[in-house]
Amino acid sequence: MIKSKKIFAWAFTLVMSITLNAQEIQMPALFGNGMVLQQQTSTPIWGWGKAGDSIYVVGSWNRTDTMRAKVNPLGEWETEIPTTVAGGPYSLQVINHYKGVEHTIDTVWLGEVWLCSGQSNMEWSFEQGVINGDADRANADYANLHIFRVPRQAAKTPQNDVRARWKVSSPESVFTSSCIGYYFGRAVSEQLNVPVGIISTAWGGTPAEVWVNADTIANDTLLANVRSDQWDYWPREPGEAYNQMIAPLIPFKIAGCLWYQGESNHQFAELYGHLMKLLINNWREEFNTQFPFYYVQIAPHTYMSERNTPALLREQQERVQYELENCGMISVPENIPNKRDIHPRDKRLAGERLAAMALERHYNKTWKPYLSPAFQSATFAGNKAIVTFKSLNGKLQVKGDKVEGVVASTGNGEWKEAKAVVKNNNLIVTLPKGEKIVAVRYCFDDDTIGNLYSGEMIPVLPFRTDNYNK
Repeated sequence: MIKSKKIFAWAFTLVMSITLNAQEIQMPALFGNGMVLQQQTSTPIWGWGKAGDSIYVVGSWNRTDTMRAKVNPLGEWETEIPTTVAGGPYSLQVINHYKGVEHTIDTVWLGEVWLCSGQSNMEWSFEQGVINGDADRANADYANLHIFRVPRQAAKTPQNDVRARWKVSSPESVFTSSCIGYYFGRAVSEQLNVPVGIISTAWGGTPAEVWVNADTIANDTLLANVRSDQWDYWPREPGEAYNQMIAPLIPFKIAGCLWYQGESNHQFAELYGHLMKLLINNWREEFNTQFPFYYVQIAPHTYMSERNTPALLREQQERVQYELENCGMISVPENIPNKRDIHPRDKRLAGERLAAMALERHYNKTWKPYLSPAFQSATFAGNKAIVTFKSLNGKLQVKGDKVEGVVASTGNGEWKEAKAVVKNNNLIVTLPKGEKIVAVRYCFDDDTIGNLYSGEMIPVLPFRTDNYNK
């Protein structure tokens, strides 16, 4: 059954009470015209009513499947309804036979539903400016893509509804919604030829801990007392964004989750991987499904960090995809004309690279290359190091006259710019004769943009061969 959640405002409670007295059926904003339900599954449907009443739910895609729910003493009801293959528009009827009341959602689509969350790079919209934004927005009339944008709002306790509604993709509706969500959703819809629903729930500047159930953080010995930088206009405490921007969406059936966040957590980089695994497991448990979780590695930016924390956080992000099942990471260090801007403006690159990952890994459909080569091993001999990579998908390539971003250490705590060349798909790093290399790093700092690429022209991930945090 529905987990009890406090209503977010007394005014809403009053309005809902009046509505219930009138018709005895109330449903969250998620269930409205233009909505997308996950296809070919059993999807939860829930709402509120008068305790003891019986609620019947039937979808026009299969009128023989009428599901029944009993309203509990708290006025809550929940059931699950089977969905068929993608299509629509259909209708969804919610009926209180005892009262003779029927609530009908007239335009319902069956397709693929993805949740998009994180901070500003996920929230970033056409309104804020993106590469080719004007042209792409002008072509955003797309009947198969539907967007549900959750407004920025925090709460001290878990809530049960949001002030939002489904909108079909258009130049007007996408103007203030997630660009990455739009580019991702459109690509998936076009490649699969199905309706796609994008639930956009992101808030710029938020650290990851505010997106996790507060009890989960409080019960974790490593994170209980950790707080990222606090700002006046952002959620401050663990759970505050979760309470109002995730909890009301539970247990809506989703195909998967996209995440772009980390910039606000770099000062506690060493704990970020642990925090991310906690968040992913928390959401998967709450939504009651092991959905795929695909995310973006934070891009180069001039943080002016004192402990190289952005590089350490990127390293943590890379590790999570190896340590949790059904997780994947993309990297987008290209097309960054201004490293002092923390918001890379090529959102199509990120959205389509995420879509390519989802299409291949979740839908078994090859579309575009997306997988970054990653460090595999290093051998050292005198002034030379040989670095090998995995996921090259062709020949290791250098974009430009020489390899950028490579430094080497002789073990005295200093890092020197090193000569690096590509040979036999390996990176050969050298220092002058007489110096002994003990460690190599590539783009392992705040903002160096490298130029090593896979055979498919996907950038190599930043890496280090050492394990000391300097």
